[in-house]
Amino acid sequence: MMTFSLEALYALHIFNEYSDDLFLLPLPHQEGKSRLDDLRRTLEQGYQDLAAMGLIVDHKPSQACAYYGAFLKGYHRAYYHCQVDNNYFCAQETDSNKWNSIVIKKIGDNRYVLENLHSLIFLAHLKEIHPLLEDLEKKRKNYAYYTWEPFSSFRLQTYYRNREALHLQTFRRRELIKDSLFFEAPSGIYEFDYSKEMIRSLSGSELRDLVIADLKVRV
Repeated sequence: MMTFSLEALYALHIFNEYSDDLFLLPLPHQEGKSRLDDLRRTLEQGYQDLAAMGLIVDHKPSQACAYYGAFLKGYHRAYYHCQVDNNYFCAQETDSNKWNSIVIKKIGDNRYVLENLHSLIFLAHLKEIHPLLEDLEKKRKNYAYYTWEPFSSFRLQTYYRNREALHLQTFRRRELIKDSLFFEAPSGIYEFDYSKEMIRSLSGSELRDLVIADLKVRV
């Protein structure tokens, strides 16, 4: 598995003839420096990182470099994006059949993996690593909260900050259209809407269907 620094991703991005920010992954910034300075420093470091990875050979991008560059171009040009927690940055419906997602996964301090995955495989991976998505058919709904009700972020943090949760943000043309936190409490499963500060309870099947829709999974 090949891992990239953010600078290496930006070098690929600039090789694709883009100079704007990668969506959800801002250009590394040094205090007191201009954007031009940041771009120059990032490109220099990214070029060195790509060379160390074997993606630059004899001062030329390799075939593998072009391969990953194409993934990154697909990510950048996508109409739909989502962010899962703070670790997964995803472009959806990036192929002609709208089956695939290009996923940038943060795996450590300035370490990222860039993959082109079928949306169903991405969902299966999330289910494998996220306890909240396990055994959804057994998870219950609290019918006292079956409709949306006001609920402040402060109250959420006070009562539920230690609960296992899934934070899912969805974007259309880089505009945030949904910002939800899903979590489980002894009384049931809940969805908290950050933008409206509202809460409701869900059944396991409703949570499954929402995640499938938000991730644009083709089944």
